[in-house]
Amino acid sequence: SGLLWALETLAWNPDYLCRVAVALAELASIDPGGRWANRPANSLLNIFLPWHVQTTANIETQQAAVVTVINEHPSVGWDLIMGLLPQHSHRFTSGCHKPIWRNYISNDWQEGYDELVHRELVTIYTGLAVHSATTNTEKLIDLLDRLNDLPDSSQEYLVNHLVSDTLISLDDSTRMPIWEKLNHVIRKNRRFPDAKWSMSKDFVSKLERASETLAPQSPVFLYRSLFNEGIHDLYFSKTLDYEEQRNQIEVDRNNAIQIILSNEGIGVVLEFARHVTSPREVGISLGSVESTEIEIHLLNQLLESNGQVEQQILTGFLWKRYRELGLSWVLSTLEHDWSMEKRRDFLKLLPFESDIWKLADSHLDHETQNSYWETVSVFIARPEQEISFVVGKLLDYGRSPEALHCLYYAYLEEQEIDANLAVRTLLSSLETPNIYERVNSDWIIVIIQQLQDLEGFDPDVLFSIEWGFLPLLGQFSSSSPKSLEKHLSSVPGFFAEILSYCYRSKNEDDSSQVESDEHRVALASNAYTLLEGWKICPGVVSDELFDSEVFRSWICEVEKITAQSGHLEHARYHIGKVLVYAPNDPSGLWIHCAVAEVLNGRDVGEVRTGFTSELFNQRGVYYYTAGEEELKLAAGFRKKARELQLKGYSRFATAVRKLAEDYEKQAEYNANRNPRDS
Repeated sequence: SGLLWALETLAWNPDYLCRVAVALAELASIDPGGRWANRPANSLLNIFLPWHVQTTANIETQQAAVVTVINEHPSVGWDLIMGLLPQHSHRFTSGCHKPIWRNYISNDWQEGYDELVHRELVTIYTGLAVHSATTNTEKLIDLLDRLNDLPDSSQEYLVNHLVSDTLISLDDSTRMPIWEKLNHVIRKNRRFPDAKWSMSKDFVSKLERASETLAPQSPVFLYRSLFNEGIHDLYFSKTLDYEEQRNQIEVDRNNAIQIILSNEGIGVVLEFARHVTSPREVGISLGSVESTEIEIHLLNQLLESNGQVEQQILTGFLWKRYRELGLSWVLSTLEHDWSMEKRRDFLKLLPFESDIWKLADSHLDHETQNSYWETVSVFIARPEQEISFVVGKLLDYGRSPEALHCLYYAYLEEQEIDANLAVRTLLSSLETPNIYERVNSDWIIVIIQQLQDLEGFDPDVLFSIEWGFLPLLGQFSSSSPKSLEKHLSSVPGFFAEILSYCYRSKNEDDSSQVESDEHRVALASNAYTLLEGWKICPGVVSDELFDSEVFRSWICEVEKITAQSGHLEHARYHIGKVLVYAPNDPSGLWIHCAVAEVLNGRDVGEVRTGFTSELFNQRGVYYYTAGEEELKLAAGFRKKARELQLKGYSRFATAVRKLAEDYEKQAEYNANRNPRDS
């Protein structure tokens, strides 16, 4: 940044402008990129912006500097010119670093927009851009993207160039990208005719006539856009709905492939597919052609090929054939004198459906059946498919990520999920390396929630699953480890065990070293996640019932165990945090009296600290209100403290009152500070 500011400072002096521009261009040419916005190319652009010039050099000197950059660093110079052209989208700049000690800026210089200067500079930069574009097809394509931004005279000049002998004489392959970009510009303006940036209908008509002149002669080039991404943009219409547009696309694709087939043959069609972004769509259109010869050719030539394009073509072809001719066609095709491997490859490319699964089991030997299920692409597209069958198969072959996806699909289709199969899938997933990188976490969470909602489901099994997937069930998840939290709140020994995973015992010698390993770290991480998300207060039997005796017994047992293990202080802190979620007392007090008694104890400062910390953290994200929100919170806590005081819980009341005082101090601070200050 310091170097860029120094160069920006020097650029204010006309004598240094050209040298600064070349230096910045040199730096921009070797810039490896990064996340900082402050880059050499940005400094270069900001100096010359026509609507916010950051140099005292006159227009002639500015032009000379820009031309020098173009000559010495053509790529950087072209990017600079494109950045200096007018544009309809909003831009902003914070300007360049100004000199402080040197008198590079005269006293009468005024910063701001000067219409005459802006107009003259735009004319110069547009002329440079148009000149470069008429001598370089790649730059012409770039400039066509900015055609809407150019002055009318430049637009007319480019249209004349598009229909000139220079471009028309180019071969189809060279002319093709220009023609495609021009059509993109035409469609954009036709689609948004009322936009401020849109060109007039008459001028767009001129562009359409130029497009007709530039259109490739060979069908191989002419129809390529039909099989590229963004195809629906070609067919956008306010009068046709999506289905009608899709049908029209299919008809035009089929006609295009039929024309290429008739003129050039199947070999050219396959080569054509290599130059489009959707080879599968070429295969689908081939599947619509009633030709046994084409089918035999594709099956013989492509089935054993490992090429990505060939596989996509064949997948589309087989999908279309199967959809039109049905299972009988598949059965007749399997009667060919093929090896088991070829049969397997044929079935793998067909849609992933139950009829095909059954054929894989009946027409393949044991070895090729195994390789089919181990490698077939899994995509359920129809809700009536036998999910349980395929999930079982996938698990048999160690494909738990795909099995999870199938179960999630069943959930989306509101199908009943077999609990035992769901458990098997989840437990298998726990043993799968990098499972979180291979699946969407929502799939796992949804399946766990389904199991949690089942009445009478084995709590021990659910316990194991929640513990294994605990990182997904933390405080930022849509779900929670209900079984684990209930276990914490009902089994003192389990709570003490979880604490021991997170914290070192006070009974251990400070000099003793505990060797850390991956398992120990994972255990500690899981345990801490569980404690931080724990919100079920001990003693809560149900949503409406709190058992004071169970609560006191749990507290007493935890104190005894953790005192012996050396974790008493940590235990008290986490107990205090969970007591925030205790129910109200039947008498009307805002917290149950049995809980208040514990929080009011003489030697339980850690419990009160945990309690007030959790109360404070419950607020979460908040917005600046000049202290109003903090005063409301303080008033609420003072009211609660008074209620506690009247019940005789003085120590507990003091802790809550201290929290109110902290909020009052924060309110005073916020009321007097600038909200923009950090």
